[in-house]
Amino acid sequence: MPQAGLARGGRPGVLIIRACVATRPIPPSVFIEDGMEWTIPRYRPVEVNEAGRVLLKARSEGADSDELDRAFDVISNWRSSHSFPLNTFQVGLRHKARQVHAQSLVAQRLKRLKSITDKLERMPDLRLNGMQDIAGCRAIVATVSQVDALLRLYEKSDIKHKLVKKNDYIRQPKSSGYRSVHLIYAVLQRQEDENL
Repeated sequence: MPQAGLARGGRPGVLIIRACVATRPIPPSVFIEDGMEWTIPRYRPVEVNEAGRVLLKARSEGADSDELDRAFDVISNWRSSHSFPLNTFQVGLRHKARQVHAQSLVAQRLKRLKSITDKLERMPDLRLNGMQDIAGCRAIVATVSQVDALLRLYEKSDIKHKLVKKNDYIRQPKSSGYRSVHLIYAVLQRQEDENL
């Protein structure tokens, strides 16, 4: 008998939201919102991609320490610049998830440096600034029908960010058995940032 609160097959329903930020050079390195300091991307896409290349090179061949230090600075800024949109998505996801399942679990994460390097190594054509899962949050609800209800809330919401892609691994599971729905959003810039 399946456990109470789990979807068919004994697996909870999962909705994963990924947010990606377009990079561009911006003079200040932080902005303040509601008393919190948030990082702004400081490096151009070409610099972010070069930092990823240096990281891979360091793993296989070694790298000059100055070059590697710069790569770490660029990647650290790139990762940190996803914190604000990630937090924004997590708050919205938590609110919506509780509407469909009061005991839903919501978590967020920034991809770790090792995971970034591993993914770049596995996918040699992938550029770091194109990695869509640098930041992600997920909601775990009790049933697949609750995942569907959560998706409907997103479809009818007035979210200002652009849905880039939807991957439904519940209806089309991966060969590993992984099951969830991924919504991948491009984060639109704040109006104040567009004038910088």
